[in-house]
Amino acid sequence: MSQAPLLDIQDVQVWFPVRRGVFSRVRQHIKAVQGVSLSIRPGEIVGLVGESGCGKSTLARAIMMLQPPASGRILVDGRDVYAMNDMERRAVRRDVQVIFQDPYASLNPRMPVYAIITEGMVAHGLIKPAQQEDAAASLLRDVGLGADALYRYPHEFSGGQRQRIGIARALSLKPRLVVCDEAVSALDVSVQAQVINLLLDLRERYRLSYLFISHDLSTVNFIADRIAVMYLGRLVEEGTTEQVMNQPRHPYTQALLAAVPNVGGPRGRAAALAGEIPSVAKPPPGCPFHTRCPHAMEMCRQSYPASLQFDGHRVSCFLYGNK
Repeated sequence: MSQAPLLDIQDVQVWFPVRRGVFSRVRQHIKAVQGVSLSIRPGEIVGLVGESGCGKSTLARAIMMLQPPASGRILVDGRDVYAMNDMERRAVRRDVQVIFQDPYASLNPRMPVYAIITEGMVAHGLIKPAQQEDAAASLLRDVGLGADALYRYPHEFSGGQRQRIGIARALSLKPRLVVCDEAVSALDVSVQAQVINLLLDLRERYRLSYLFISHDLSTVNFIADRIAVMYLGRLVEEGTTEQVMNQPRHPYTQALLAAVPNVGGPRGRAAALAGEIPSVAKPPPGCPFHTRCPHAMEMCRQSYPASLQFDGHRVSCFLYGNK
């Protein structure tokens, strides 16, 4: 019997109002996330990939309870987080933490490291202020930094060291799910490998689940158990890492893989993507990928394809039997 999901996203839509005029009336909505459904089981790493502007970080904000969805449900342990009262949601926030993309901007430059790491622990009543240094030292050891970092400030560290501090801060509340929002994209390649290996080690030690958001398929291939591919606010393909990397079905996924540099030569026969991702404020009708798809048909311009299953491999494309 399969495990119940730790995180269950059900048909979530996130809209942003566009206000114009003297009275700032809402004239339209930008539909940043449209009908996304995704689940993460305990101990699982799910990679979420797509080009910049496709809605990955907006979905992450909804999961982090920072951006309420316009519709749909986000369940943690089977409980809808947006149906909770403030006290219930505060408790759930301990279970869902985030590692931000930019280790230079995500740490308060006016606070020493020990205070940055343990601020959440004090706020949630897990420790007393007098215990901050000891708690921070233990967390720093877990991420490969020494106790000499406790009283230093963020500007005294390299990018990789700052990201380790950010990871220690995310671990401080003993979460069950960590959202990694482009957590290694701002780091050097050699440092990326170190941080990814650290995340894998911490998964075993802390029994964590990750939503690993990235635009780099090669990185996601290394760390993820499953991959979901997002385009203009919608999931277009989802499956195990082996399925998506070795048997990509959606033309968008195929084009993303064709664009991954490969020392041994081209990865596949799919052509690299042409053109820019359409504006989310004025998306094209039908399947939003049809403006860039080499296989676009008339039905693609008229309606959005339903999601089809192939042995757990899910794809939304008219090439696979949608009518």
